[in-house]
Amino acid sequence: MQEWSDFYVALGGAAAALTGLLFIAVSLRPREIRTTPLMVGRARSAFYAFATITFVALLALAGTGSRWVGLAQAGVALGMLGASMPFTVAAHRSGPAARTGATTRRSWRRGHWCFLRLRSATPGRS
Repeated sequence: MQEWSDFYVALGGAAAALTGLLFIAVSLRPREIRTTPLMVGRARSAFYAFATITFVALLALAGTGSRWVGLAQAGVALGMLGASMPFTVAAHRSGPAARTGATTRRSWRRGHWCFLRLRSATPGRS
């Protein structure tokens, strides 16, 4: 277990740092995130994922060789999966209109059309 300690220290530190960055991102634009279930689901699922990684790393660094640590890690992962599932399902059920707005589709079509026009105007292309 000692040879994995550096890995778990890095893993826990990275997950904790990303959790802090997620907190800052959510606090900067709370209105935009609360407007759609998709964004709420994404933010909460990301938080649960980072928290799971942090807790699993902390359990691994507990310094014991017991098998209970592995069971606790699996319990944390399953618990966080269960906690984030309602938000993920709500985001999925919100439909494609919430995932991609009409402006996004329009801009994609416009960009795709411009690419095709540029490609056809390239010398040497028929």
